[in-house]
Amino acid sequence: MRLDKTLLGILVGLFSATGVNALDPQLDSLGFREQDRPVAEEIAAYSAEERHAALIAAGLPEDLLAVQQIQSGSADDFAALIDGFSRE
Repeated sequence: MRLDKTLLGILVGLFSATGVNALDPQLDSLGFREQDRPVAEEIAAYSAEERHAALIAAGLPEDLLAVQQIQSGSADDFAALIDGFSRE
């Protein structure tokens, strides 16, 4: 299973905001602020297995950042590798 960049970004964003949200008096009965609802709905579209893996990964923010850097670096390296080839 591979975490795509969107899910990775959401997880990093949610993890960094967790402490602040715990003290937020504007949380509704489900624990969401209105501006957080679109993020929650996007996460809900993933399978239960993927959400569980994301929950586990969210507890390791350093590892998530390392994976993001590796993915970004490999995309750049691949682009440089194929840059000299014809597109035809």
